[in-house]
Amino acid sequence: MSDQSAELVRRARRGEAAAFEQLITLHENAALAVAYARTRDAHLAGDATQDAFLKAWRQLANLQDESRFGPWLLQIVRNAATDLLRRQKPTADDTALHPVPDDQPSPMLRLATEDDRQRLRDALATLDQLTRDILIMRYFDDRPSKEIAALLDLSPAAVDMRLSRGRAQLKTLLETPPSSRLASEVKSHA
Repeated sequence: MSDQSAELVRRARRGEAAAFEQLITLHENAALAVAYARTRDAHLAGDATQDAFLKAWRQLANLQDESRFGPWLLQIVRNAATDLLRRQKPTADDTALHPVPDDQPSPMLRLATEDDRQRLRDALATLDQLTRDILIMRYFDDRPSKEIAALLDLSPAAVDMRLSRGRAQLKTLLETPPSSRLASEVKSHA
């Protein structure tokens, strides 16, 4: 993919907007995954990704190694997501109850599913940023270790090691009932 990206970068630098659009297509899912790992909010991740692509377009001349477009872009995405989070003002939770259309799952099932999602988000939040990025790219974006390694400037072995450790950490966190986890955290801080 880096050879393909390098050629597209060269063409985009010559002013071919279509080449940059292809770069977006190639890297959009990874960018969204990294932004989501940082923000844990789909809307913010989309905004951060859009900001990052715009910044990348404007700063494409600053990229020194055309074959490293992926890692360069993902660093811009991380920075854009962090900037968005800094600018966010806390707002009231607007998860008010809404009527459930007939084709939707029952409110109890939706609540259980949302609880599971929240537990996963909370568990992911406890991981270090790089491990979280790798897990999200692998399991939410379905990218192979080799591609993740190229995008994050790591070796495939390092990616596999982080995947293994991250899965083990998530398994431990998700297998422990929330009340037991809270009790053990209270005891450890006492």
